[in-house]
Amino acid sequence: MDFTIDEDVLKNESGSTDFGNVTFVVPGIHPYFYIGSNALTHTEEYTVAAGDARAQFFTLRSAKALAMTALDLLLCPELLQRVKQEFTEAKLREDRM
Repeated sequence: MDFTIDEDVLKNESGSTDFGNVTFVVPGIHPYFYIGSNALTHTEEYTVAAGDARAQFFTLRSAKALAMTALDLLLCPELLQRVKQEFTEAKLREDRM
């Protein structure tokens, strides 16, 4: 699958989660994806755009990519081990700073 990033859209994003707390303990991702609109998240315009059929296409495509990634991790123990190892090494580098 091919995905592109529109830097102009990303620089205007806002919002917060407690996900950062989780990723201090385990590796994780917080993906963003295009829904066919440049509307900012957490706005009424975005809510309307998210209900559009075009948004459903992008949402399903992104969901499939995430599911395929999860399957790769579940079915390839060596890949999961590599992710965990890279996470541990990154944490050690952070701790040294």
